[in-house]
Amino acid sequence: ERGPGAYLQGRESTPHDQIEQDAKETDAESSEPAKRDAAAGGRKRKRHLYNSIRSQMEFYFGDANLTKDRFLRRYVDQDPYVPLEIFLTFNKMKPLAEDVKQIAKALNNCQLLELDESALKVRRKIKMPDQRDVNDKTLYVEALPAEG
Repeated sequence: ERGPGAYLQGRESTPHDQIEQDAKETDAESSEPAKRDAAAGGRKRKRHLYNSIRSQMEFYFGDANLTKDRFLRRYVDQDPYVPLEIFLTFNKMKPLAEDVKQIAKALNNCQLLELDESALKVRRKIKMPDQRDVNDKTLYVEALPAEG
């Protein structure tokens, strides 16, 4: 009989596997009521933190930002996989993530982004759209009545 981890047998564990295992352990519940309540509050804060990290990373790699962000675009043009350590220097990420492992864990089930095998670099899953001019889709309106 094969257990849930049987597919991993005969294969060396990767950092990506460790991140998935850590996520499962974070979701596991404690059996004692007082500890369970404290753990639930901690898990809720941790989940909120990971969601915030993931949202910020998705923003950085989103179409609207990546078309204008020359700094990040330079990295993406050189190699689609961008080192996670770069994001630790970003002002919006400093209060959210303490290290690369935290960012990697937050991106574990991300729809827009994927990690490389080492879990140290990230890239978009979907190719960037062809160059588009934002002004083509911008509508400028003036002199609207105050009551409408």
